Amino acid sequence: MGNKVAKRLTDLELDVMKVVWELNETTIGDVHSRLQEVNKKKYAYTTVATMMKILEKKKFLKVKKVDRAHKYMPRVSKENYEESAIRHFVGTVLDSSPSMLVMKLIDTEGINKDELEKIRKSLEQRLGQ
Repeated sequence: MGNKVAKRLTDLELDVMKVVWELNETTIGDVHSRLQEVNKKKYAYTTVATMMKILEKKKFLKVKKVDRAHKYMPRVSKENYEESAIRHFVGTVLDSSPSMLVMKLIDTEGINKDELEKIRKSLEQRLGQ
């Protein structure tokens, strides 16, 4: 799977990709069913099929024909997309300041003590303490 992700996903495309990442090799029907289970919004089967075709064109999905079904698999890993999206956000919204991202998260998200402790431990590991 590629290391650099240039394209951004819409909210619906991201919902579809989250299901594909979860299921790994899947069909449109499986994605549609899973979206109905996990989302408050209900999507028509044709909407999901269209989104998956768009994601294939954007090179987020690859497809292979198995018997009479089309199986879809991610071309871009969840981790690579997350890293790319964060780099994009930090670079465009936060003027390339990763520390600003951390500070905004701490200040605005009401992070509990357990989450702050995880952040502290991660920082200590990075700083070699």
